[in-house]
Amino acid sequence: MPGVKFAVAAYKPAQAEWLREKIAGGGLPMEVHVGRTAEHGISPLEDQRIAGALMMSVDLAIILFAVGFFFYRSGQDHDRAEAAQAEAYGSTSPRRIA
Repeated sequence: MPGVKFAVAAYKPAQAEWLREKIAGGGLPMEVHVGRTAEHGISPLEDQRIAGALMMSVDLAIILFAVGFFFYRSGQDHDRAEAAQAEAYGSTSPRRIA
């Protein structure tokens, strides 16, 4: 695509020079920015905070879903076993109204 460039961020000038040496002659249009990362997005600390919060939220959602799913399936298994026992031996407990 014409006019498109890759933006690469470096935190130190030495890193920026090393990057410029590595991408020179690579054929891809790239710009190396140093000390201007806030202009091109969020700060590294803010990025880590957001990533950590997102990771913990997703983990919590997965854990709660898994626990709920396993308790639901356990309840289903218990109900099936109780129904099979009632049919085999005759029910001694009051019938449930569903």
